[in-house]
Amino acid sequence: MTRNAVWVSLRVVLAFALAAIAWAHAAAGSGLSIPSFRVLGPSFRAWPGELAELERRMTQGDAKQVAPALRAQAAEILPQLPLAFQALRSVALADAVEGRTAAALVRMQAVERLTRRDPVSQLWLIEHQSGNGDLKAVLAHYDVLLRTVPALRPELLRRLVESMRYPEMVRELTPYVQAPWFPVFVQTAAKNPSALVPVASLLMNPVEMLPSLQANWANGQLILALMQAGHYSEVSEIYARHSEQFSKTSLVDLSLNNVEGVVSYAPFTWVTGERNGIVARFERTADGLPGAVVELEPFTSGVALARTFLHSQTPVAFTWNVGERVGTKQSLAQWRVTCLETGQSVTSGNLFAQSGAHNRMQLPTGCRVMTLQLMVNGGSVSGASRLDVANLRWVV
Repeated sequence: MTRNAVWVSLRVVLAFALAAIAWAHAAAGSGLSIPSFRVLGPSFRAWPGELAELERRMTQGDAKQVAPALRAQAAEILPQLPLAFQALRSVALADAVEGRTAAALVRMQAVERLTRRDPVSQLWLIEHQSGNGDLKAVLAHYDVLLRTVPALRPELLRRLVESMRYPEMVRELTPYVQAPWFPVFVQTAAKNPSALVPVASLLMNPVEMLPSLQANWANGQLILALMQAGHYSEVSEIYARHSEQFSKTSLVDLSLNNVEGVVSYAPFTWVTGERNGIVARFERTADGLPGAVVELEPFTSGVALARTFLHSQTPVAFTWNVGERVGTKQSLAQWRVTCLETGQSVTSGNLFAQSGAHNRMQLPTGCRVMTLQLMVNGGSVSGASRLDVANLRWVV
């Protein structure tokens, strides 16, 4: 596809047909609620609603018929109120319908100087700049709308996400990474499989989103979506590029505790089972090592601990210590490692039959991305079971 064809396709995605959506969100601001203006007479008092109705009719197929009335109505207002942006906008729309594009542009830019909160002029400018192939200007108007018209945000963000398949968008969106709407953009992109890698590339730039709970949530959603889609290299690169914000060691860290000051996201965090008679919590062992205590009732089974790991250097084995253990003959606890790239899995022996250090399990060959789960079963014999594990390590 030629560069021109690419831009035409991108323009179709980004440009808005000026339709009812514009007027629906502009209607509330189409009138001037200033009591002193009443002295100007009945025609002015009727103007806001009438002008908005004429603008609305322009979107329903009779634009050329409505344009003269729209221009005439606005022309009555402007001599008395030259800063009335609604009237100036109406003249600009009439200009555009009648083919006077240059005049329409001058007036729409004047409206923008009067107020950046008018969605109709911003949408018109988006369409005009799209036709000129000026992506930087188009995105500047998107930025204004995203900041000032919350009701339009879902549609605007949907269009931006759809446009991420074009390389030009990645380059031109980079300056907006710290915009207040960017975290919501990332959350929207996390739901669109085709946008995951391009949006991830935005997060690989030196500029980071401004710190906030919403930014953390957005990062987490994108990283989880990337993992689920198998884009492991992109996740690793995001962690590597932002080592001050994310800890790359958290991709492989087996410590059974929550390390203070280290930010990571699911699935690179421990998930503990606390349901159906299974309880897992982090505690230090008698010799001070970070560990986990698992307690389970009879007739219960499930996952007590689980985490995903993304290795740069593939481990060949996994070791752990077993501390205190109390159980019945039927109590069962086994590590299960599943390789996400190949689907291979291996299972350890029963931890209730083990003790001390250096318990070991061989891992699937060449497994870089894996989930580690501690599967437990309380059996059918009365009596609760308890198991302490600690000192988990990879063998490279």
